[in-house]
Amino acid sequence: GYATLTEALAQGGTVTLLKDVTLTEKTTIEGTVTLNLGGKTLTTYAQNGNYGFVVKGDLTIEGEGNVVVNGVYGIGVLGNLTVNGGTFTTSADSDYMIGNYGTATINGGHFTGVYCVLNNFDGHTATVTGGTFVTAEFDATGLYEACDLFANAGLTVTGGTFTNNTSGDGSAIYILADASASLKDVSLSGQQIQVNGSVTVNNVTGATLVQGES
Repeated sequence: GYATLTEALAQGGTVTLLKDVTLTEKTTIEGTVTLNLGGKTLTTYAQNGNYGFVVKGDLTIEGEGNVVVNGVYGIGVLGNLTVNGGTFTTSADSDYMIGNYGTATINGGHFTGVYCVLNNFDGHTATVTGGTFVTAEFDATGLYEACDLFANAGLTVTGGTFTNNTSGDGSAIYILADASASLKDVSLSGQQIQVNGSVTVNNVTGATLVQGES
């Protein structure tokens, strides 16, 4: 075994949590790792003004368990992140649970964010095929409303359930002017999709499409 989770992650391969772990420093995934939550809880480090958990290699998160993403910026993806399961929550000061500057694929899991669960930055690719996404109560007063998914670039959604509990003008999915999105087989509960760029829609239920800046 390994003395710390950081050491185990550095070795690569499949890592299964055997107990609850709270990271006390910034953690960077460089290699290829499959992290099985094993029914336990992983709490990430809150890096001041930056991401406390960074994926530069290839990380797959699977299994039952919890991930508590701490800090204003949570998980920074520069390589490849795949999420197949787990329950993800954030600290109250969170802006982005996941900031994608690489490739992010979400096939499952339950995500409860504050401002934004997934921000897909310009020039990068995000795909959502399943999962449950909830934006917690947040009365956004800044430039963008609170949202489950925020698209600066190409976003493909082929499944999932989205709920936005914002008391202001929040959107379940927000698509910027220069971005594009493809939405198919998506369920929203009385939510809106803010479209400033281009979007193709097929079998999207419970949603109102709002064109232009709001």
